[in-house]
Amino acid sequence: MQIITSPKSNYPVLAGGDLDFATTADGRRVRFALWSKGSKGLVVFFNGRNEYLEKYNETYKRFQDLEFAVVALDWRGQGLSERERKLEHLGYVNNFAEYQLDLEAVLNQAQVQKIIGPRILVGHSTGGCIGLRTLTDNKFQFESAIFLAPLWGGNTMQHLSHRISRLMVLAGWDKKSPISPKSRPYILTTTPEKNCHTSDQRQFERLQKIIIADPRLSAGPATFGWISAVGDELIDLEKRAPIKIPHLVLLGQEDTLISHKAVKKKCNLNDNCELHIIPKARHELLIEKQNIIDSVWEKINNFLIIKQ
Repeated sequence: MQIITSPKSNYPVLAGGDLDFATTADGRRVRFALWSKGSKGLVVFFNGRNEYLEKYNETYKRFQDLEFAVVALDWRGQGLSERERKLEHLGYVNNFAEYQLDLEAVLNQAQVQKIIGPRILVGHSTGGCIGLRTLTDNKFQFESAIFLAPLWGGNTMQHLSHRISRLMVLAGWDKKSPISPKSRPYILTTTPEKNCHTSDQRQFERLQKIIIADPRLSAGPATFGWISAVGDELIDLEKRAPIKIPHLVLLGQEDTLISHKAVKKKCNLNDNCELHIIPKARHELLIEKQNIIDSVWEKINNFLIIKQ
C-alpha cells in the first residue's frame, strides 16, 4: 500500500485549518482537514469520486463565513489518503461500506468531537451516495443535510456498466479498469467548452492547475471493483426507507453525469426533501460561474436559516 507521510500537497488548502491523518478501524490512513472556528455547528463535507480537499477551498470559506466549523476528508484511494499497493493510479474500493469506516475515523477524532452545535451533512456527487448511506444507517447524528448533484441512481449506460463490472469482478478482474491507468486525468484532456464539470473558464483552469501542481491528487480511472461496488450500493439504498431529516437537494440543469430521474424520484417520495434545479449549471454547482454559485448559496443560506 502507498504511504504518504505528509498531509500537505503541492497546492494550498484553505488557510486556518488543521491537516492530519486519521486511522480507520481496518488500518487505513485517511487525510482530513478541520476548520474549527465557528459558533453555529459543524459542516461535514463529503466530496465525490476522484476528488480531494484542495478542490473545495472556496466552499469551506463560504461555510466559515457563515460561522460554521468545517471538516472534510479524502476518501480512501483518493487525494493523499492511503491507496492500495499497485493501484496508486486507479480508483478502487472493495465495498462502499469501507467509506463509512473513513468517516467514522475522522468524526471520532478528539478535535472534531470538541465542536459543539448541530451537525450538517453536505454531500456532492458520489459523496451524496456515501452520505445517503450514512443517514440511512443513522450511526451519526445529523440535524439536516445538503446534497449537490447527488449520485442516487444510474442511467441506462451506467446500469450496463455495473452489470459488466459485476461479471469482471466474478472473473477476478476487480482491480483492473476499462481505462488505462496511464491515461491523463480527464480535466487535462478536455476544454472549458466541452467538459462536464463547470461552464466557468476560471474555475476550469483552477482545477487544471491543482492537478498539474500535484498529480498525486488524481485517483485515476475507476476499476471494475469500484464500478461494481457503487452499483451494488445504489441498488441496496433503493430498498431503504426515506431519510427522515430535512434535506436540500440541488441539481444542475445541464448536469450530464447524474441521473435526474433518480434524484427527482427520491425527492418526490420524501416530504423532507426540498429540490431545486439550477438553470444552466453543470455538475460542479459550487465551482461554476459566479451567478450560478450565488444562486446555489442563496438556496443554501435560506435552507440553513429555516432549519436553525
